[in-house]
Amino acid sequence: MSEAAAKAVAAADGPEAVAGLLAMLADSRPYLRVIGAGGLGRLRAAEAVPALLKGAQAGDPLVRVACLQALAGIGLAPGVGGDGIGEALVAALNDREGTVKLAALHGLTRLAARAGGDREAIIQALVARTADPNPAVVAATFEALIAFGVPEDRRAKLMDDQLMYGGPHAGTGATNLTAGPIRLKFQDGELRYLYVGDREIVRRVYFAVRDKLFDTVMPEFSRMEVRSEGGGFAIRLEAVCRGATADYRWTGEIAGTAEGRITFRWTGRPTARFPRRASG
Repeated sequence: MSEAAAKAVAAADGPEAVAGLLAMLADSRPYLRVIGAGGLGRLRAAEAVPALLKGAQAGDPLVRVACLQALAGIGLAPGVGGDGIGEALVAALNDREGTVKLAALHGLTRLAARAGGDREAIIQALVARTADPNPAVVAATFEALIAFGVPEDRRAKLMDDQLMYGGPHAGTGATNLTAGPIRLKFQDGELRYLYVGDREIVRRVYFAVRDKLFDTVMPEFSRMEVRSEGGGFAIRLEAVCRGATADYRWTGEIAGTAEGRITFRWTGRPTARFPRRASG
């Protein structure tokens, strides 16, 4: 069958069109499978779900994308149950191809209102995807989290974790501190969410070591002492930032006074030679 003929079949309606599209989806040629999946999705042919689920695991990534898109479209049809559609979309979040993960994310976003009892499991799968190295995948993940009703404060924490740690980070418990009129939290060696009254003035203050690719080399703390007194606080830190691309040991002192002044001092030295982009 030529591509033109296949597209003509895909544009048709009715049972005969579905049969022809299913035959195309079963063909060995990827371009026919893609056209067949697209037509089945357009018709929202529920009887095609088993074949599309199989196609979502095909060797060709374009076929996988087309099948996932078709499954999401069918999932929106009245009277269509789960039928494994949600599970297939979630499984595709771990695909090796970014385009396939994007198709799965867009599909989950479309079906968010129909997630039902699987909602929390899907949200957990989305949270894990915030660590994806592909920025487009991360952006689509946050769009999906919005569609699934994840609260803004939880999304903000995930965004912070993605920027600082590259993905979800449990972290240590937070300590509430004050420096005169300034309220803040201390957690994982950094100051967070500095407020005066109801206004946030600073989101984050921390010491970081960046390698030659400007990636953050995360610290391992050997000392973290926090003392709160007299309307202020004093913090002492010792840590090493060690990884495949950096090796740097440092100590730090953070002080907050009752007058609302906060200072952060540190000293450090490399314990091995490495190409450093920045620290501070």
